[in-house]
Amino acid sequence: MLFSNVAFLNEVKDERATKNKLKHLLVLLTRILAIVFLVLAFAQPYFSTDKKKQGAAKNISIYIDNSFSMNAEGNAQLLIDEAKETAKEIILSQAKNDVSSAYKYQILTNDFEGKHQRLVNKTEALGMLKDVRVSASNRSYQSVYERQRTVFKNNTASKEVYQVSDYQSNNQLFENDTSITTNIVKLNLSELRNIYIDSAWFSNGVQLKDVSNKMLVRFVNESGEEVEGNYQLTLNGEVKTLGTYKIPKNNYVLDTLVFQIPQSGWNTGKLQISDYPIVFDDAYFFSFFVEDVVRVLNISDTETDDIFKAVFKDISNIEYRANKYSLVDFNKLPENHFIILDRIKTIPSGLAQSIKKYVENGGNIFIVPNKDASLVSYNTLLSSLGIGNFTGYNDTKRNVSDLNLKHYVLNDLFEKTPNKIKLPVTSKNYNLRTSTSSNEEQILNYRNKDAFLSSFDAKNGNIYVLTSPLETAYSDFKANALFAPILYKMAILSVNNSNLAFDINANTEIIVSKNINEQTLKPEDVIKIKSTDNSNKQNELIPQKNTFGGLLRLNMPNAKLNAGIYEVFTSKNGMNKQELAKVALNYNRKESNLAYYSLEALQKKYKDANVNIFSGNINSIKEKIINNKDGNQLWKWFIIFSLLFLAFEIILLRILK
Repeated sequence: MLFSNVAFLNEVKDERATKNKLKHLLVLLTRILAIVFLVLAFAQPYFSTDKKKQGAAKNISIYIDNSFSMNAEGNAQLLIDEAKETAKEIILSQAKNDVSSAYKYQILTNDFEGKHQRLVNKTEALGMLKDVRVSASNRSYQSVYERQRTVFKNNTASKEVYQVSDYQSNNQLFENDTSITTNIVKLNLSELRNIYIDSAWFSNGVQLKDVSNKMLVRFVNESGEEVEGNYQLTLNGEVKTLGTYKIPKNNYVLDTLVFQIPQSGWNTGKLQISDYPIVFDDAYFFSFFVEDVVRVLNISDTETDDIFKAVFKDISNIEYRANKYSLVDFNKLPENHFIILDRIKTIPSGLAQSIKKYVENGGNIFIVPNKDASLVSYNTLLSSLGIGNFTGYNDTKRNVSDLNLKHYVLNDLFEKTPNKIKLPVTSKNYNLRTSTSSNEEQILNYRNKDAFLSSFDAKNGNIYVLTSPLETAYSDFKANALFAPILYKMAILSVNNSNLAFDINANTEIIVSKNINEQTLKPEDVIKIKSTDNSNKQNELIPQKNTFGGLLRLNMPNAKLNAGIYEVFTSKNGMNKQELAKVALNYNRKESNLAYYSLEALQKKYKDANVNIFSGNINSIKEKIINNKDGNQLWKWFIIFSLLFLAFEIILLRILK
């Protein structure tokens, strides 16, 4: 095709080349900027909020709550594992500022072990995290905080504290030291659920062989839905009872187990349910002692005895003896569970002193006054026992009007509350004036609240005082229907039973009250305790011991004990093993209660304090800790800018022609 002028075509060609060159430059620029921001993102730049000089010395204490509640499920794993992972992230987040390895760390748990009482470097701290395990120990946040402050003592380095826990609301929060930067890391459960055996006890105070014994068990449901399950009772290694429970949401139920005890001496038992993942409270161990017989001693002016003998003569589990006080061997009084001072006219000083010592060592006595009693001798005894004294007598005919059915002697005497019952009538009674510290509890009393029959708590024993003589001319009590059952209950309840179970805690104390006296335990005897479970690798322990008032107290501070049955025995020169008791140890149920401080409650508590609070899932917590330590992270923004410039490049290539 012929053109008259090609000048115009040359002009168009030049203009298109200029536009293409501009497009290529813009694409190159966006590509360069995308790569630059991508490189900057990998460099992880930040604006530091830490005004401390890099390389300056710094001490960091990290507490990891390793109590049983930390075995619950978190958002991704068990809380204890989340706590360890968080602690690791805390240590690693310090690396950017720890350019001269001047940072020292304390790893602290509820165990308060020696290795946790010192500052270590980063490598050692990370190694210690691997050894953290769930423990029976439980500490208040205040005591932990004090221990964390202690490690900073006499140290000029900057200080920072972390507490990583689920923050149960039954635990005491700490009071913050504003001179220390403190960080709370609150871990959250994925689901609030725990079923456990809270406690167990016998409804009657004394356990008897070959009779029906009732045990009450408290099952607790810490969840938002009704639950059903099975339980099992094992007694002396044999399954006794299988049963079921049904518990409303966030509530508890009491179940009654009835069983016979086949043997005297020490008996051991275990209650068991199944619940995951919090399993430490699914078993409840207990132990108790059953006497062959209850030994009752009657001490009187004469050997003539018909009233009390008639009550006890046909009861197979009671061994009853009556002696004139002049024939009693005072050194053998501790061999008796229950002593009746039966209408002695004048109580000799030697007998009074022996009775006082007997009561202080856990003995139980019943004082029945003589119709012609020497009030001076009686008041000497009563005053020495901290009861009070007799202040003369009242010879007016009076009716006993009140029956204290809440008293332990009467609380299970009747199957149902009696509407009408004939109570004793007296024509003479002594007026008993008690001291303010006597711990009197009236069993039967007159209309004006004067005592007819009262009990007094005397340290480890009980004292019962009758204010009226038993002779028919003065009282009809011995002919009353209440006389025999009340006397029987007094005798039976005089058996000193040890606790069914003891809690394992930071300073476990065991109290043994069976047959502990100068004859069975010498000061030089070595006492040991060992698990009866062959699968329990617990070695023999030698606890601290203290004997007082017929009680043996054993203290095992910081001993890592497992729940179960333990044998307490003496060992003389490694030989002649003599069993003193079998005791049951259970993990403390404090951790079973799944109630926690809310984030709002923590923020309110530490509103004006130098405290940072982190909460959420494990990933968000780690991110917040890093941001708090490193300042404002910029890598996310650089990633965004890099993507934006790549998008601009695509737009330039596809839209601009």
